[in-house]
Amino acid sequence: MFRKRRGQQEMSWATIVDFYARLREVTEIIGSHHDKLLGGPGKTILLDETFLTKRKYNKGRKTKTMTQVVLGIYCRDDKEGLFFG
Repeated sequence: MFRKRRGQQEMSWATIVDFYARLREVTEIIGSHHDKLLGGPGKTILLDETFLTKRKYNKGRKTKTMTQVVLGIYCRDDKEGLFFG
């Protein structure tokens, strides 16, 4: 699934497993708070988790309060989606 390209550092399996576990947890929380169903048998669902960080221009370190996580769930067949930030 994840291929190593020339000059690119290898990603550990622990990182990949943690990422998917976090994604499952976030989608479970969202699903418990919203009644809208996306997808179904034979339909394609796209998930995207994006981290937005404020740039510090090498003046100090980034903190967790400076990072915004945006999750998008989109049904390609129905052309409907949900976005959470």
